[in-house]
Amino acid sequence: VHATSAIGIIKRLITVSGEGDGNLAKDLICDANIVSSLMAQRLVKKICPHCSHSLESHLPTLESKLVGRLIETLGEDLSGVRLKNENGCSRCHRGNIGRTVVAEIINTDQKFMALITRSNFEAETYWLEALNGMPMMAHGLLKVKRGLIDPYDLEDELEFIQLPKAF
Repeated sequence: VHATSAIGIIKRLITVSGEGDGNLAKDLICDANIVSSLMAQRLVKKICPHCSHSLESHLPTLESKLVGRLIETLGEDLSGVRLKNENGCSRCHRGNIGRTVVAEIINTDQKFMALITRSNFEAETYWLEALNGMPMMAHGLLKVKRGLIDPYDLEDELEFIQLPKAF
């Protein structure tokens, strides 16, 4: 299913469930015994560990808004964050060595399914707080903090770096 988030999958399934008895399709789609989990993922370029640079070494030349977003989400310690070397090296040639997944997974329960039929916001809040959910952006930020992906590549694939208020 093409959806931008795991939560968006349910609404997408309801929308494309076809003609006929819409209530039947909604009842089946929103049953945690039938849909036990939802997963959304994106592939993000993985940076070369051999030629990437520390964020700190490029602070004077970086976009200050990006640095602000990183500090707001990751805190003051950005020591693990790395940037790709646009020129690459003999091992990568362009600063990247493949791709890695950033994902979000929702293991559904009946309460989540009941909430999603009423409000994406309520369902997302429940997922984050009660089910210990991790948004795709948070998963991506973990990989940024570990120096696996460039924050610019994360923003290219997802959106500006930020976390939901409930997270």
